Amino acid sequence: MSWIHIQWTDWYLWLLLALFEIPAIVANRCTLRAIHRHEVGYTTAFHLYRKQPKWKRFFYCGVKQNLQHRRVIFTLFQWKLWLLYVVLVFTLLGYQEQLDTVSSVALFGSVGSIGLDILMSQCFDPTYPDGTKEEDTDAVDAGLDYIKAKEAYEQARRAWLEADTPQGKKKRLKKLASKAEWMELEMMDCYHYRMFRKDKEKHKQDIQFVRNAIEEVERESRKLELITEGKTMVNSELMPDVRTFQQEYAEAKQKLMQADTPKKKREKLEWLADAVNDFANRLGEQYVENQNIGSDNQEEFDEAVALVMQSVDEIEAFQKEIQSPAIEPWVADLYDAMHANGLLPKERENRFPERMREGEIHRIYEYDS
Repeated sequence: MSWIHIQWTDWYLWLLLALFEIPAIVANRCTLRAIHRHEVGYTTAFHLYRKQPKWKRFFYCGVKQNLQHRRVIFTLFQWKLWLLYVVLVFTLLGYQEQLDTVSSVALFGSVGSIGLDILMSQCFDPTYPDGTKEEDTDAVDAGLDYIKAKEAYEQARRAWLEADTPQGKKKRLKKLASKAEWMELEMMDCYHYRMFRKDKEKHKQDIQFVRNAIEEVERESRKLELITEGKTMVNSELMPDVRTFQQEYAEAKQKLMQADTPKKKREKLEWLADAVNDFANRLGEQYVENQNIGSDNQEEFDEAVALVMQSVDEIEAFQKEIQSPAIEPWVADLYDAMHANGLLPKERENRFPERMREGEIHRIYEYDS
């Protein structure tokens, strides 16, 4: 009887893969990466590895020629990685006569492999040849992740430009939108670290590059009618989505004007306030994120805040006629939240002085590096 018909064997196989063999392969690859980085430098190793074709990356080939002092130990761990791949293949095949033997070899071999990787990890110096210190690696990794995301976006953009049919354009534009979102998130993570802001010109260029990418996706998606007027295709963490707010506010306001009873009017007015509240909360989050990465686009946020204040004034004008009990406390809470995020205009701070607490503005944070 084949082993695949034995119920417990299936569980044993997947536990063997999930808990031992795959972690052993991951640990081995991490060791090879660490050897390479400690030999040629943290960022140099990244770029050398990225230049290799995917099949060489899978087998971790093509980088050994850059090694001077650790070539032998690198080769041994490289062979160990290939052996782990072979064991993985034999385990998946699972011949009836060899299953017990193969599973035992896989189990003890994986445990021994992980032990060697742990032992090797204790042999590295805390500083890399390019001057990168161990405590700076999180920041450097963030910068390298942004490079990968930017390359993926540029590759997706080239594919989109090369598409020659409307259907192909639409399909590739959706992929481009996801890459633009990813690039924005990685750029934000990168520039949370102060060490990347020393080059002010590059800092400014990167932020503008990401903004241009998102604006291009939005513009082209409307041309191809992928999204309707007032909607957005990219869920940007940095750019206020004024267009969507204006449409949602206009729709809620229209329903308010069509309401024919006092109860319905109060209900629709509260819906209108919800649309403003959602936009203001999102605006506060985006403003803090922009501050966190040192993005200078105050004018854009001033315009968005002015739109919020204009909407609040209009809602309060409706309130004089409709008299909804929920509006007054809502306005106070909104002012409080906007003040906490540093967005409330100075001239509005006297409206609810008891809610404007000094020293409680949510100021920006930065990572240590």
